[in-house]
Amino acid sequence: METCYESEYLTFKFDSERKILFTYWTTKEFMKDNEYRAELELHEKFIDKYQPEFHLVNSVNAKYVVPVDTQEWKSAKLASIYKLFKVKKVAIIMSADFMAQISNELVVEEVEKRSLKILFF
Repeated sequence: METCYESEYLTFKFDSERKILFTYWTTKEFMKDNEYRAELELHEKFIDKYQPEFHLVNSVNAKYVVPVDTQEWKSAKLASIYKLFKVKKVAIIMSADFMAQISNELVVEEVEKRSLKILFF
């Protein structure tokens, strides 16, 4: 498995044999929204570059509660990316932080309305 990107808040790894893009979120509770958005923007870059069929998002260590306006932006962004690059399945390992979990569930509900079914674990 190849590590594609690593920062304080986000790591991307790609398994070329199974065509899975792994995303590991390690956001902080009090990070800035523009930092979060900048990290999220990287999804398009790596999904375009590696063309994964599957995307596994590990949010266990994500503590940032996504604001409502960013939730709407994020759901539109991810829905269009998954549709454009024909990602077949997405699975999310949810945050241990209750409020971060709820904000991400709201995003996923909107993504599902626009593109594909996402599973939670």
